[in-house]
Amino acid sequence: MPEVKNNLGNTGIEVIEPLEEEKIIDIVNQVAIRIMTAFPNHNLSYLDIYRTLLDTPMYYAKIPKGLSKANYYYKDSSIYFSENANLSKVDEFIFHEFIHRLQERKDKKGNITRLGVCEVNELSVKATALNEAAIQFVTTKAFDMQKKQVNIYNITMPSRTEYYPIITNIISQLAFLLGENVLIDSTLNGNEEFKIDIIDNVGENEYKFIEKNLNDILRLKSEILNIQNNMQLVDKWEGPENSKALEIEQKSKIIRNIFFDIQNKIYTSYFDNLLKRTENDLEINMIIQKLQDYKEYIGTAEDNIAFNLFYGDFIKRAEQRIEELKNKTALIVLKDNIVYRFFRKIKRLFFNSKNEYNK
Repeated sequence: MPEVKNNLGNTGIEVIEPLEEEKIIDIVNQVAIRIMTAFPNHNLSYLDIYRTLLDTPMYYAKIPKGLSKANYYYKDSSIYFSENANLSKVDEFIFHEFIHRLQERKDKKGNITRLGVCEVNELSVKATALNEAAIQFVTTKAFDMQKKQVNIYNITMPSRTEYYPIITNIISQLAFLLGENVLIDSTLNGNEEFKIDIIDNVGENEYKFIEKNLNDILRLKSEILNIQNNMQLVDKWEGPENSKALEIEQKSKIIRNIFFDIQNKIYTSYFDNLLKRTENDLEINMIIQKLQDYKEYIGTAEDNIAFNLFYGDFIKRAEQRIEELKNKTALIVLKDNIVYRFFRKIKRLFFNSKNEYNK
């Protein structure tokens, strides 16, 4: 049995006792089977998953309000469950934390260097929000969760989950554009392929923008949660309850603006880059169709018409590109004809001269 700890850093989690061995075996088996069933083509090993999770310290704990009923703590590679959690059946929240555990990649000294799409060093953990979104995307696939329209922060968007819906929508957009297999592979096997694909197809500066702003969304979401918890703890504010509500409203608006900024950055950069690379009208028509299909993945709002403006402008530029390519092709054909006629003249002169010589 692992040694029982009293607290967990500054998380507010208070450890009670280790999970029972039979409970651990049951949970591990459920998680391993679900992963292998959902992702049979991603070079995963049931035994490796089972052994890794079975060696994971697990505890019952008092979990502060606002945190999930299951929490992975990367500093000690352990998972902590709420004392009131029903652990008889693994749900999306528990599954999410076990994916965190499987993401660990360590150096020879035992230090964690990667967590899925996260880069970990002594000073920081990069792409935290991107990784959370990637895990939740994988979770929705593993549980075959159905898509529905939701409204969050006055944004209407398609979502398969109520857990991290904003950032998961962003990752879903990227998965549609770049292909979900590379996202799943990077999330489960801990490599940079998804990051590289974003940089290659959207842009390096754009990747940094996405990474930073997704982190900002998580930070603001956490700040809103803290304000809400404090408001519930105190029966009476000395006049400031309205100010707290206003603060929540302001932070919610910032999240909304950040979301649309990220979304705008993704589709403008991706489709503009794609259009520049086209070589014929067939490719351009395929891109137009992809842009039309992409519309089903984005968040929308009545007062935000940025995508519609981009769409109209893109169609015009795509049509111009088709004409440019046609003219270019026609010019090449014309040049080829001129060159061909020139060589025919040379050939005739040569053979005519030869014939004259032989008379």
